[in-house]
Amino acid sequence: MYKIYLTLILSTLMFQTQAEVLPKDSPERKQLIAMGYSLDKENPTDTWTIAKLGSTKIVFTKNSERLAITRYFTRDKKLNSTEELELLKIINSWNKEYASQFFLDDESVVVSSYIYGDHDSRAFALVVRMVDKIDNVFDTQPRFYKLVNK
Repeated sequence: MYKIYLTLILSTLMFQTQAEVLPKDSPERKQLIAMGYSLDKENPTDTWTIAKLGSTKIVFTKNSERLAITRYFTRDKKLNSTEELELLKIINSWNKEYASQFFLDDESVVVSSYIYGDHDSRAFALVVRMVDKIDNVFDTQPRFYKLVNK
């Protein structure tokens, strides 16, 4: 299990180092605006685009192979080893059940979905809405809230 977890982290980190903001004239950027999202101002060194709708923030990173659509949920990092293992088991169960990738870092529960290939407006809208509502998955494991909100 730890090998798989480490592989997920390494592949995500490698992707992030190659990633870029959504290009100014990209169909994704145009579609996000049409969907009602506002986009944060980007700095020249940024490797992500942040889109907001209400209280939801979604992070977009793109490279030549894929588009990553990610949400970060803050968690308390003061878990003992038993609780951390329990949380990892919950995350792992979601990774088996859902198309999105769930993983933990020191401060967050991270959920990512990926789109490969050319822009397809329907697929893009579907994945954005899915990531926007992904926190509904947390309700399937009531213990999850107790582990992340100590």
